[in-house]
Amino acid sequence: MSYSFDLERAIETWRQTVKRNRAFLADDLDELESHLRDAVEHLHGEGMDVEQAWREALRRTGNQMELATEFNKVKYGASRVRARSRVDLAWLRAMFANYVRTSWRHMGKHPVYSAINLGGLAVGLAGCLLMALFIQQELAYDRDIAFEPGRTFRLGSTTGWPYGKLLEDEYPEVERVTYLRSYPQYPIRHRGGIHYETMFHADDAFFELFDFPVVEGQLDTALDAPWSIVLSRDARDRLFGDVSVVGQTLVLDDSLNFNVTAVIDVPKASHIQFDVLLSLASKFAEDPDLWNSRMVSGWLDLNAVTYLKTAPNVDAASLHAKIKGLPMEKAGDVMQQWGVDYELALEPFSEIYLTPGMGNTLGPKGNRDYVVLLAGIGLFLLLIACINFVNLTTARASTRAREVGLRKAIGADRSTLSIQFLFDAGVTTLLAVILALGLAAWLLPTFSDLVQRTYEVPSLFAPSMIGTLVGIAVIVTVLAGAYPAFLLSGYRPVEALKGSFQSLIRGGWVRQGLVVLQFTIAGVLILTTIVVFAQVRHMKGQELGFDAEQVLVMDARPVPFQERQRRQDALMQELEAHSGVFDVSSMWSIPGRNAWRGQISFPEGWDDGESMSLEYLAVDFGAVETLGLTVIAGRSFDEAIGSDASEAVMINMAAAREVGWMTAEEAVGKRFTSPGSGKPDGRVIGVLADWHHHGLQEEINPIMLGIMSGNGMISLRMQTREASSVLAHVSDTWDRFFPEYPYETFFLDESFAAQYEAEDRLIRVLGSFALLTILIACLGLAGLAAFSTAQRTREIGIRKTLGATSGQVISLLSRDFMKPVSIAVILAAMGGWYAASRWIEGYAFRTEIGVIKIGIVVVIMFSIALTTVSFQAWRASRANPAVSVRYD
Repeated sequence: MSYSFDLERAIETWRQTVKRNRAFLADDLDELESHLRDAVEHLHGEGMDVEQAWREALRRTGNQMELATEFNKVKYGASRVRARSRVDLAWLRAMFANYVRTSWRHMGKHPVYSAINLGGLAVGLAGCLLMALFIQQELAYDRDIAFEPGRTFRLGSTTGWPYGKLLEDEYPEVERVTYLRSYPQYPIRHRGGIHYETMFHADDAFFELFDFPVVEGQLDTALDAPWSIVLSRDARDRLFGDVSVVGQTLVLDDSLNFNVTAVIDVPKASHIQFDVLLSLASKFAEDPDLWNSRMVSGWLDLNAVTYLKTAPNVDAASLHAKIKGLPMEKAGDVMQQWGVDYELALEPFSEIYLTPGMGNTLGPKGNRDYVVLLAGIGLFLLLIACINFVNLTTARASTRAREVGLRKAIGADRSTLSIQFLFDAGVTTLLAVILALGLAAWLLPTFSDLVQRTYEVPSLFAPSMIGTLVGIAVIVTVLAGAYPAFLLSGYRPVEALKGSFQSLIRGGWVRQGLVVLQFTIAGVLILTTIVVFAQVRHMKGQELGFDAEQVLVMDARPVPFQERQRRQDALMQELEAHSGVFDVSSMWSIPGRNAWRGQISFPEGWDDGESMSLEYLAVDFGAVETLGLTVIAGRSFDEAIGSDASEAVMINMAAAREVGWMTAEEAVGKRFTSPGSGKPDGRVIGVLADWHHHGLQEEINPIMLGIMSGNGMISLRMQTREASSVLAHVSDTWDRFFPEYPYETFFLDESFAAQYEAEDRLIRVLGSFALLTILIACLGLAGLAAFSTAQRTREIGIRKTLGATSGQVISLLSRDFMKPVSIAVILAAMGGWYAASRWIEGYAFRTEIGVIKIGIVVVIMFSIALTTVSFQAWRASRANPAVSVRYD
């Protein structure tokens, strides 16, 4: 038998052997083969036969392990990286496509559970996104207004004029000070009309501390000169249109000519909101002696809003400790006579908007508690939605046992299965995110109305919002996919195919605990909503102590004071001439709005230096009758008695009690001086029964009434049956007396009820999100009930075959879910009672939480849960037993 060496066959055998080593790609083998052929040809040319040359070439090349090592050292260059990347990318594309197909098939196979997961999670994400939008806007207030936020402070909501100058001149810790004053509000006469814009007086340092974007002009000198005016862009557009206005003149208060020096944008997210800035130098130029006196001795002229910027590296706490005693040092004698103690505050600029107790007379004021509340509701809503998702995903995981077994049997490793389960959760979460964005955009107008803010759809797609959604989506994906990914994927194929791990993955106690948490949160929100509603109804249902029905109020404040004072008496006489009008009077303030709070008064019988603080209400004759106040001792104001206009005061019973007069009669005739109120010779002529001048959120405080003409609120009481005629008469009368000024009226009862707007808004917010919470919780409970029922289909069939009734089957299936709901009801009652009790403590006149309200929550929660579970149980009880017994 002859033997001949076949080189091509030897090379093919070599390729098959080396090919088993994954270190070599096809291109690598081609290159090595080419190298071997070249070596064989070279050796054969030197005299070796072909077989010897082949063996020598192989020996020199090395065995495949050595070859792989050396080849990697030499050949692992850019071309190999590109080739490997192409293979990896192709593999990733194939795996991704496989994951997508598997996830889509799984969702399509179980549409009910997929819809529950998607719907519940989308609603939760949408609610959380809206809350995040609100919170982000509230926290953004004043973030970019001050040049140096960490070094910018305010000396209380208002303070005396000399303090800022003193600090800037004598304290090296203070680098710069600026003043703002919010009055007077001049009418602007322009192009034949009268315009009313929100205006402040500011000094030349204002734009050194605050960064307002400039539209036109030079801000560094805009407020230097007297009679300079800076307009906001909106005010410019209203007055002139979108044109250049620097150098134009505006006439204020009929005779004051102001030169427009700049136009700026006023950011909405600032507690300083205005349309017009007037140079404070104008007030100095108007009366230099008066203002120089104020800047030197006006320690108690608390009409300035003073901001300051500290020097670098100044400790605010140390500075506050040094300056807080200045008021007692500079005006201590007067304050000791008044019996008050006043400290200078140092308030961080960035905390003014949200911090309780830091007032604001220059713009909006936020509520940190409201922000925290909405943040909590948003987190609760998201938590409940995530609980649904996790519960249903883990519950359904056991149905994928056979899939796990088959995948592992054909070679899938644990990491591949883990990625698949996480990918499934990620796909659902991604779809929920898309639905949530659409739902949030659709609900945005309603939400804006609910929280009294203005939002637009593009704000939902801001990078911060998208980042928030992405973060939430990742967390939800991990929470929902981690359990099946890392537990189910770890079982051996035989166990998975047999389903022997079924009892291990039920996780009933975990899911029941999550159901308890869900319904506890829902119950707390329900009980809190009920208590808030009851509190508002309680406050609105109380007797106010005055008669607000059919009292029409005309707002005459836009009319300049001198003109108003000159013509108001004739106006009121004309109004009262109508047969449908009973009483007419003017007032500085009406019930529901602040009068002059904090007025210092010295009642007869108190020691020298002792004083009391009360609220002073300046009124005209007839005010007591117009408001329907009750005189319980003495008399009301009488225009026929000349001294009533200058000396007479009336007090409420709360003031008499605080003085120490045991009866109303004892107070009549007593001296009750109040220099700051314009009654230095005040004497009590009558005592009024207490009335709620403010909402029932606060106690009834001491109030004093005194006569002053020209007040801005003109109130009249009218007959109901002649309301339309009276309204027409009032409008015509106003047009005859003040045709140039805007006509605005409202009813007193509606104005007073507006004090409960915050509580009404809270009811709407809590109620809306309580409903959403219940909806999501019920979706989850329905899904779990449906899954539990499906798992017990054969048991139900056997029981019915043995004679069980539908009612018994429903009771059996409902019982397991009523246990966690019962626990949730107990926890919700305790948690809701605690939360509602804490909230209601802030009200002077409050309702009781009581057993009835808690009972209502118990009934609501049990009814919702029982209805949700019973429906699924009823469907199972109606199934054909023969079909149920064969169920697998």
